[in-house]
Amino acid sequence: LYTENLHAYVRWHVEYELPKLYKFWDELEDKFANNQQEELQYLIPKQTVMANVNKFIPKLKGDKGHIQNMFNRVEKHLPEKDNGLRVEVLSALKTYFMERYKRFETQVLQCYHSVKSLPKTSTEVKHIFQKAFEQKI
Repeated sequence: LYTENLHAYVRWHVEYELPKLYKFWDELEDKFANNQQEELQYLIPKQTVMANVNKFIPKLKGDKGHIQNMFNRVEKHLPEKDNGLRVEVLSALKTYFMERYKRFETQVLQCYHSVKSLPKTSTEVKHIFQKAFEQKI
């Protein structure tokens, strides 16, 4: 029950902070789940994918971006500085987001062969998360 609630709480943070990107990720995942990888580039044009990437991903900056907003919200909900629960939630948030981002990156590179990399690679996003995480613990 604890793990399920933690996952729901973490998922809510990402969905709350980045609702359009989260919905877009879900749309891509639905197409993959329905074995529509080959048609994906026609169902969701590359321009739409890159527009979403360019619109949301650069705003992930650790200092005043979406990541920091998510971390600040966790800090507000769990105000104890030495709270082990806060560290666990922040870690779960980082893990969840990175799993989603890596899956998204893989799907985009798999379906859109002309895309060689996203404007922010999963390694760069992981670094941003790590920096924000270290500031909060």
